[in-house]
Amino acid sequence: MIEKVIQDYFQGYQQADTTLIKKSFHSNTRLLSVDQGKLDITEMSDWLKNLEERHLRGDIRKGKLSIETIDVTNETAIAKLKIRFDAFEFTDYLSLLKISGRWIIVGKIYHFQKI
Repeated sequence: MIEKVIQDYFQGYQQADTTLIKKSFHSNTRLLSVDQGKLDITEMSDWLKNLEERHLRGDIRKGKLSIETIDVTNETAIAKLKIRFDAFEFTDYLSLLKISGRWIIVGKIYHFQKI
């Protein structure tokens, strides 16, 4: 179920739990955003390393997840999320595929905003 994949991603991000992130994201996923007018690409391996470092520092975050939309066509889906923390907010657009009967995130573009 797509909502479960999204919840696992959200919990994994909050807790800096790479096991949950790896369960939710395909290993070839890239995270894309715009930083100062330029394309910013984060490879999955780099993101996982960052999360591991956060976990070691005890950087556990508490936020609020809002699933804005999910649009599904057969084995493909797009989800729009808002993830809000005290000082910042992410808007995520996730691309998902149903591979071997299991939904997995294969792409993420996002917007980061300080509050």
